[in-house]
Amino acid sequence: MTNETPPQSGTESEPVEHAETARINSFPAFSLFLGGTFAFSWALWALLLLEIVPSSVTGVLVRVGGFGPFVGAVVALAASRRSIPKWIPNIRVRIPIRWYAYALVVPPPFAVVAGAVHVVVFFIGGGQEEELGRRAFALPNTNTNANAVVDVPN
Repeated sequence: MTNETPPQSGTESEPVEHAETARINSFPAFSLFLGGTFAFSWALWALLLLEIVPSSVTGVLVRVGGFGPFVGAVVALAASRRSIPKWIPNIRVRIPIRWYAYALVVPPPFAVVAGAVHVVVFFIGGGQEEELGRRAFALPNTNTNANAVVDVPN
């Protein structure tokens, strides 16, 4: 019989009841974060891709799937036995207030201009947007290679 020292805590020969906790705590939290993020987001988006759900829920699933990083963080925290309520106060948005003002003031004029262009081009023009390509490019090239009356190459 040899005089071996008993195993110390944290080694491979740790008691069985602590093995699961040690495995979860040693698993990289970032890998859990990525796995949770992709699993949540892509599972929702796969429903759209495979056309399992009606198209009327597309906007909802796309937006909810965008919360994948948050869900991944919660999965990583829960698996590593960290406190989720203690983590939530660490979420800080450090954006100066002027950027919120820009986000509220700048887009509306662009939307008005885009709407006006849409009305002029599509409703008043009535399909004239096709004429730019057809008259300027396609028609001259077609007339040199085909007869316009019978549409047979010369």
